Amino acid sequence: MPKRKKSKEVAEEEREKKKESKKEAKSVSKSKKTARGQRRTSYDLDQWIEEKFDDLVNNLQIRYLGLDIELLKYIAKKVVEILWDEDKKPDMERLASRIRRNIEKIRSLISQIILESGVEISQEQLEYIVSSEGPWILGYAPLLYKYATKFSREDLISNLRYQWVKWWSLSRDPEIPPECPRCRFNSLMPDGVCIICGYNPSPSELLSYYKFDEYINNLIRRNELAKIRTILSRGYVLISSLGIKLPDEERSKYDLEVHLTRSYREKLLDIIQKIELKH
Repeated sequence: MPKRKKSKEVAEEEREKKKESKKEAKSVSKSKKTARGQRRTSYDLDQWIEEKFDDLVNNLQIRYLGLDIELLKYIAKKVVEILWDEDKKPDMERLASRIRRNIEKIRSLISQIILESGVEISQEQLEYIVSSEGPWILGYAPLLYKYATKFSREDLISNLRYQWVKWWSLSRDPEIPPECPRCRFNSLMPDGVCIICGYNPSPSELLSYYKFDEYINNLIRRNELAKIRTILSRGYVLISSLGIKLPDEERSKYDLEVHLTRSYREKLLDIIQKIELKH
């Protein structure tokens, strides 16, 4: 019995020691964090940015963008906070080296700051933003398309289309939506509305844009009358990022169900009747 009691006492002492150790570890950790915080605020970052402002802007290569001085300071501060996590005043030479090594990521950050600032985007700023690639561009594509259209910059719109497909497939979904007849982005949703330009094309416009007549002529040349009958009996076709599909083909999540107009139905009926008469 005494031995059992002694074992219990030892176990209790061990538990108490562990508790004390944990308390001490937390206390030390807290002290270190406090010390780091004190060292971090041992210099005035805003004042340092004021002193090194020209060097920072030159290293970031954004002076030509014509941004407001306060926005430039805000950008410079954000970059320093990200790249310099040491507890002492930044060394400009070392910081400049870090900027050069991370310039692509920094350009993406700067682009998003400019867009979020609400400033009226200039052509120079638009060129800078569109050339700064990343998945973030998906969220800003409608706004960027609006500005590129305003400036009649087909080169930037083409770049945006490329990036839209690239980052959509890499970061959002491997399946690509159908192309919008108006803006020509792969951005038509299943409800038929484009999420880039907001356009809602009519069935006849979609059929024309996706070359429905040519599709039917190819079926005729291949003597695939049954497929034409299927389209007529169902009264619609599917439109995907790859083009027109038959109603009974496997659907993907972004396929659009486009119903035939009266003129198209009459045309298909006429085609079928003429082919049957020949046979």
